[in-house]
Amino acid sequence: NLEESLTCIRMLLRHGYGGTVCTPHLLPNQPHLVPEVVAELTSELAEAVAKAGLEYRLWPGGELRLTRDTVRILDRSGVPTLGDGRTVLFDLWVPRWPRWGTRAVDHLLDHGYQPVMAHPERTARDTAFLQRIDRLCERGVLLQGNLKSLTPATAAQDPFTYETAMRNLRDGRYAALALDMHRPETLPARLDGLAAAEAVVGATELAELVEHTPRRWLEIG
Repeated sequence: NLEESLTCIRMLLRHGYGGTVCTPHLLPNQPHLVPEVVAELTSELAEAVAKAGLEYRLWPGGELRLTRDTVRILDRSGVPTLGDGRTVLFDLWVPRWPRWGTRAVDHLLDHGYQPVMAHPERTARDTAFLQRIDRLCERGVLLQGNLKSLTPATAAQDPFTYETAMRNLRDGRYAALALDMHRPETLPARLDGLAAAEAVVGATELAELVEHTPRRWLEIG
């Protein structure tokens, strides 16, 4: 809700953040939540932020859930780009990479969009899926890591996700890292991941992953 969103923003400001891309899950069972509606809701939130006296920027976006119907949904409802750029964040939760996933990615690439797979370390659970992600990257798909995946808590609870995320980070496979902050209480764990990432790649590379690349995706210089 609004108050929760403002609480998130106040917390983020205290930790040096200056803006957020609003990326609600875009799911087939929520046909009302389309890019146009996300833009309207983001604008409403921005007005509330300004009214609260907070200097914080917001951009509309979305995390597109790939399904069998993705291409049809995109043709009908529009493509959920991050800000005014051509970058599209997507995820999918299936045990094996499906053919319709490839069709959806092809559709985005063929129409000049930059597909970015969100938190691949959380989705891929076997070697075949990891190899599929390698092939997607060869074709131009980028990867965005989830900072929570890099935390000691994840290492204890889900070693596979932690080890995959750390390997991706060390090998330079992530184009960006994201807080993926859902609610105020989730921020501390994400900040733990931020510190863990800096310990691995250093402050300069971390700035590229959490600031400079997102700015290019949003086409804000």
